[in-house]
Amino acid sequence: EMCIRDSINAEYMGSVANIYDLGGKIYIIKFSLPSEGKRYLLLEPGRRIHTTQFAREKNAIPSQLSISLRKFLRTRKLIGIRQLGVDRVVDFVFRAGETENHLLVELYASGNLILTDGDYTITALLRTHKFDEKVKCAVKEKYPFAQAAHLTAKDYFGLNLTAENLGEEYKSRLAEKNNEEEEEKKGKKKKRGKLCTMIVDKKTTLKGAMQVFVPFINFTETEHMILAVGGNPNEPFDEPQYAIMLKAIKHCYEFITELQAKEEVNGYLYYKMLKSEALPELITEMETKNTEAAGSVNSKIKENAITEESKTKENEEGVKVYDEVEPFEFLQFKDKAKEETSSFDEALDIYFTAKEKEKEQTKQINREAEIWKKMQKIKEDQENRIKTLQEGQDKFVRKAKLIEEYITEIDAIIQIIGTMIKAGMKWADIWKNIKDEKKRGNVFANLIHKLDLLNGTVVVMLNPKDEEEDSDAPTQLVNIDIKLTAYQNFEKHYNEKKKSAVKENKTKDAAQMAIKVAEKTAIKELMIEKQKIENLQKIRKIFWFEKYNWFITSENYLVLSGRSAQENELLVKRYLKKGDLFIHANVHGAATTILKNPSGSPVSPISLNEAGMYCICRSSAWEQKLITEAYWVHHYQVSKTAPSGEYLQTGSFMIRGKKNYLRPTKLEMGFTYLFCLDEVSVANHVNDRKVRVSDLQLQEQHSGSESPSEDAKAEEKPKPVNEEKRKKLPAKQKPIEVKDAVEVKREEKKKAKVVSKHKQKKIKKMKEKYGELDEDERELVLKLIGVVLKSNW
Repeated sequence: EMCIRDSINAEYMGSVANIYDLGGKIYIIKFSLPSEGKRYLLLEPGRRIHTTQFAREKNAIPSQLSISLRKFLRTRKLIGIRQLGVDRVVDFVFRAGETENHLLVELYASGNLILTDGDYTITALLRTHKFDEKVKCAVKEKYPFAQAAHLTAKDYFGLNLTAENLGEEYKSRLAEKNNEEEEEKKGKKKKRGKLCTMIVDKKTTLKGAMQVFVPFINFTETEHMILAVGGNPNEPFDEPQYAIMLKAIKHCYEFITELQAKEEVNGYLYYKMLKSEALPELITEMETKNTEAAGSVNSKIKENAITEESKTKENEEGVKVYDEVEPFEFLQFKDKAKEETSSFDEALDIYFTAKEKEKEQTKQINREAEIWKKMQKIKEDQENRIKTLQEGQDKFVRKAKLIEEYITEIDAIIQIIGTMIKAGMKWADIWKNIKDEKKRGNVFANLIHKLDLLNGTVVVMLNPKDEEEDSDAPTQLVNIDIKLTAYQNFEKHYNEKKKSAVKENKTKDAAQMAIKVAEKTAIKELMIEKQKIENLQKIRKIFWFEKYNWFITSENYLVLSGRSAQENELLVKRYLKKGDLFIHANVHGAATTILKNPSGSPVSPISLNEAGMYCICRSSAWEQKLITEAYWVHHYQVSKTAPSGEYLQTGSFMIRGKKNYLRPTKLEMGFTYLFCLDEVSVANHVNDRKVRVSDLQLQEQHSGSESPSEDAKAEEKPKPVNEEKRKKLPAKQKPIEVKDAVEVKREEKKKAKVVSKHKQKKIKKMKEKYGELDEDERELVLKLIGVVLKSNW
């Protein structure tokens, strides 16, 4: 807890921007600091606290605790982080004005996340629990921090332990501990996260006994303390080991005192190299066939698969697997390979992120196995259906052949049974007669197996005549319709076979479609699982200009434009500096665009044309497919001061002086990938996007533009001009306002002549009456009504 507290500096966290719920008791607090940007603090009660540089997937719907934390902590500044005594509870203090809130993170047992006010009255919490019968942790209750906060390291070490009283002190503490455990078993006390989780008995080792004397350190630290004084942590604790125990307790006190004095704590990641095993690949048998579906599946899987060369390389070098993360170099880990980080907080982030990736990879492997089984099941099901249909066809063919072989006998059986039915014999009497004939050895009766007169059929037993001598020849039971002749029954079985063949073809087509759909679904599910692993990437630092529309010209100039009128206003006021250029277009929807030129040197026409094209493409000209021209002016020609009697809306500006129009260009926009170069590679790409125009051409380009006047240099905001003086000014000195289409329409309406309703109706009638006439007809009509036409000569 002390290492976490020292690694996370409250001064560099800033105010709370938002709080996110990742599920599984994991919460992320996003801090906003103007100088540092965004910082993320990850809290997992009962396990870890650290800042993180990796992006994680957030829950779409926040939990109730997240909503409460947002309500009370958003926009509040983190002013302090402290530990409550020596207990595993970290207190984050937030303040806004005189209002103060505490966020307590319990790292023992199941952990808890508790929000309180300035007096430690609980406002919201992750889970409710009881410390004992009287003290509980619930909403509107005071957090019982006094139970742990009053304990310090001196309370444990200030016992004046000696070799003589060490045994008695150990027995008394052991008895007290055993009594507490018995009470917990009886149910008198609710189980709380104990400071010592090891069961202590008479055969306790040195490290187990030290946990009784110093219960607020973990077993890793206990082993280190004993090894540091020359002891063996696994030796039994008896009288000869009392001197070792005293030395270890003293060394532990010195260790903690030194730790409290440290400002920064390094982190150490202990790891081992393991040979990577090839991940199971989802390759179905359908991929081996020359079908489009198989080819698409195979290609998509290969795109995301690791190449054989990289696999062999990984198998040779091995994969780094982290075992431990510690704030110190412990003696028991001296033979292990380790990485050192600048802070324990950074080490925690790397360790737990690596573990999360391993967990997601294991899930992905299991998920791939499930998808494989699912696809195999679908395929086997379709194959079984086809197999069943094919077996049915074989049976129909076999039965039809048997009917053909016994066609005479079957005709005789049908006639005999038909005669008995016509004679009015009962079904039972018919079956009795057949049995009697069987006893007499009647050939026809011996062929009859069963009567089903309700459905109008008789079941006969037929053996292939070619295999009569073979005793193992299979006997077929064939249903014969007594309403039909033997030949008609023969045709009926062949028709059934044909129907089954048609059904088989349809089933095969449906099976292929089902397998294709299953493969597409499997690919989508695999992509989702892989996306979860890819989401655990380092959070890229967001630059200040990314909140606007922006691009970088081919000559490395940054061009920005606003997304709204408010952003246009902010862009000009905050970021239009000396040397920058203002770009706009006389078309509706054209956003305020600025080209950043910190050097102040003339900008080449290539970059100006690219910026002008960008300005027009971001306007309504893009949808209307309208090719128009943009213009640019210097920064000192842009002003927010309106002439007297006029008002400039948000996002509108005055342009004073000459506008430098750019030539009309075609409307083109594209997408570009930007790569972040390593510091070593920056020197190799310094002149990749240099200016491609000579200095002479740049001077010619900017020679026609207006140079700043002395008044403009003295003050960028000119004094307001009276309306009478403004009228007397020459045209070049009159201010030009950037107007949108709405303002242009208003002016046109004012200038337009007012026409009465009567005149409008008259004009409308004339249009309807004479609108479709050509020139000759119009002249003839005018002559008839007596209008004298002027001669063209």
